[in-house]
Amino acid sequence: MTIKRFFWFLVVLCVISGGVVAVDIVYAGANQPDAGTWHVKPTPLNSTPTAPPTPSVQATASPVDDGNTLIHVAKVLIGKSTKTVLTTAVGYVLYYHTTDSATSICTGLCSNIWVPLVNSGYPTSTVPLPGVLSTVLNANGQQVTYDGHPLYTYTGDQKPGDVRGEGVDKVWFVVDINL
Repeated sequence: MTIKRFFWFLVVLCVISGGVVAVDIVYAGANQPDAGTWHVKPTPLNSTPTAPPTPSVQATASPVDDGNTLIHVAKVLIGKSTKTVLTTAVGYVLYYHTTDSATSICTGLCSNIWVPLVNSGYPTSTVPLPGVLSTVLNANGQQVTYDGHPLYTYTGDQKPGDVRGEGVDKVWFVVDINL
């Protein structure tokens, strides 16, 4: 494999995996049976769910289950409008996927980018909400829902209050309290 092909292979691998794959690369030296070739072994990153130590840390790429999900609300600016939206306890904005249903949800590679909010207990809120917080058992685990919509965080949000996932692919939107 030429260096140029190898480079493009890594770019494609990174795009397909959403940038969450580590790659072990080994070049076979002159004394090896397959001398002059590259060996590439993609390895999923091990991301242990942890609370961000500072607000500038990205959302985790694994479902978070603290057994006692507390939903907060915050005002965010989207375009020229201010919306009151649902957030995690540390302030990351929550999103929903317009085509999600009980049998069709974001899983697999999708859930590496759109991280499901899961909970083994019953979700609660810091303030009364006009909608209903609940959970649904699906492929992601016991996923938190709001008015029947499974909830997610977006790994593209760099800090609490970011809304970079709003409108992605015209199917991902922040969870407005009046959903």
